[in-house]
Amino acid sequence: MLRWLLVLCLPLALIAACGGDDDDSSQDGAAVAPAATETAEATATPTQSEAQAPEQAGPYAVGVTLGEYNKTSTTGQNRSIDVVIWYPTDEAGAVDQNLQGVLNSPPSADAPFPLIVFSHGSGGNPRQSRFLTVHLASHGFVVAALSHPGNTTDDCFPCRDFNQLADSYANRPLDITFIRDQLIAASLANTPPLGGLIDATSIGLTGHSFGGYTTVAGLANGGWDAGAALAPVDIALPNFGSASTIDVPLLVYGGALDTTTPFTMQQAIYDAAVNAPARLLLELPRAGHLAFADICLTASAGCGDLDPAVAHDLINLYLTAFFRYYLNGEEQYRSYLLSGNEPSDEVVVVAESGLE
Repeated sequence: MLRWLLVLCLPLALIAACGGDDDDSSQDGAAVAPAATETAEATATPTQSEAQAPEQAGPYAVGVTLGEYNKTSTTGQNRSIDVVIWYPTDEAGAVDQNLQGVLNSPPSADAPFPLIVFSHGSGGNPRQSRFLTVHLASHGFVVAALSHPGNTTDDCFPCRDFNQLADSYANRPLDITFIRDQLIAASLANTPPLGGLIDATSIGLTGHSFGGYTTVAGLANGGWDAGAALAPVDIALPNFGSASTIDVPLLVYGGALDTTTPFTMQQAIYDAAVNAPARLLLELPRAGHLAFADICLTASAGCGDLDPAVAHDLINLYLTAFFRYYLNGEEQYRSYLLSGNEPSDEVVVVAESGLE
């Protein structure tokens, strides 16, 4: 187990080269005027041709705000969690090049939107997969990427402090539920900048690498409506539930050239999730472990042989279709998920259950 704890940190430590350390976060932001709209009903016989292409940017501009939340660690120490929150906005403006959104832009009048929480990999940070988090926000989701203190780019070089790692790993499932509950409470209380922004009845979870298994643990522990685990590791640690208890739709995605969390791990998680009402196992045959992070746009180690832009499009396609179908109930996105409908031979639906 110790070997996996240390190995997981090494690839994602490279992310510092394309995003730097975690930002100093604050909770300042534009006030959100609550405004509820009903999700558009699907047509009687929806098809892919009637859906907005999920790999393309969605109809919304993307706003972004920062937050900092404090909780108690399993050791009793204070745990300060930074959060980057991307959300749909109707106003185009100057885009912050680091956060890749319009800072503190007023949210779209179409609020509330489903919430998706993103958990970074070991040695990563909330901005490690902006290609995905920003993309999902453009499709009408509030996407909150949190830091896991003790296991971020800023404090995890080279991740050899086993006690620090063990504490951070034990806290990861508690971190995601804490942030989920804090954001929902702020939205329901109309607390700026999140007031009225989140649909508390539609909550998703995703993450990469150890964040992928944090996703599995979170889904197993309950309180989520759907989840997507990206190149997740498959090991057992305190506070991590078993994939066998997941009872919501699950997507598991991996790369065949991944030597950090080999695809056999993703297959094992999929196989164990027998109680999920729907599950999907996807493989990028020419992708490595870091294909699920921004780092592959500027570096090659760990990315595999697949063009990073192609990999990101295929990741965006399936996660957008998955969440638009399972969180929004948009029937026209189901067909994108089915075996035989892959857009190219660069992605394979290895297995599926409950999608028919």
